[in-house]
Amino acid sequence: MTEGFKETEIGLIPTDWKFIELKKICNINMGQSPPSEYYNVDGKGLPFFQGRKDFTNKFPTITMWCSEPKKIANMDDILLSVRAPVGDVNIAPKKCCIGRGISSIDAKNGNNEFLYYLFQYSKPRLKNIFESEGTVFGCITKNGLMDFMVQYPSDYEQKTIARILSDLDNKIKLNKKMNQILEEIGQAIFKHWFVDFEYPDKNGDPYKSSGGEMVDSEIGEIPKGWEVCNLGNFITIERGLSYKGKFLSDTGLPMLNLGTFSPNG
Repeated sequence: MTEGFKETEIGLIPTDWKFIELKKICNINMGQSPPSEYYNVDGKGLPFFQGRKDFTNKFPTITMWCSEPKKIANMDDILLSVRAPVGDVNIAPKKCCIGRGISSIDAKNGNNEFLYYLFQYSKPRLKNIFESEGTVFGCITKNGLMDFMVQYPSDYEQKTIARILSDLDNKIKLNKKMNQILEEIGQAIFKHWFVDFEYPDKNGDPYKSSGGEMVDSEIGEIPKGWEVCNLGNFITIERGLSYKGKFLSDTGLPMLNLGTFSPNG
């Protein structure tokens, strides 16, 4: 055993950390779905989360309300998906109604943000336990959730961990927003130059609106000196092939397929 650590069923953890049942550190509230006639999109009642559908990176998007809630989660409670796919987690942005696909969880010491990151870390283990117990539609029961074992540091360490990870999340969110703005600017410039033909002329003025000569083409007017041609005239196009599993490994050349593409680059 490594000095300063102790062995648990999930591996080594610091010796002063606890490995403890969730019921000893949290209040757990399983959701219950009200009759559908009480659902609405008009903002009447409390925001309603039936399952993980409206979850985002950290806080869910509100798209539905409920005028007669059965089970309620408070602002900053942890919202955990308890029906397949299980384990997705968000934080309640305000007091809300929760349906049967959600459990709200509140840390007894108030460190809910640490609890959020703890569930993020524990998601693979939750999925492994509750989606592989022989049922087609995996779900987490209240008893199963109460008995779920987690690593548990001191209050000070919890707050430190939560602060550091939250700062990183905020930085990632800001970077994504900046990338989105830059992409929108790039798309606007592309349209201005290559669709509206207002790219800078030799004097630095917008070409078309400054009297730049346009000529007819098979796709409409284009600047004089431009031409319409096939894409294959100036690029090389190669189609991909599928490979049998026996040729796939972690050595050789990297392989790209549709599933490896990211919509955000």
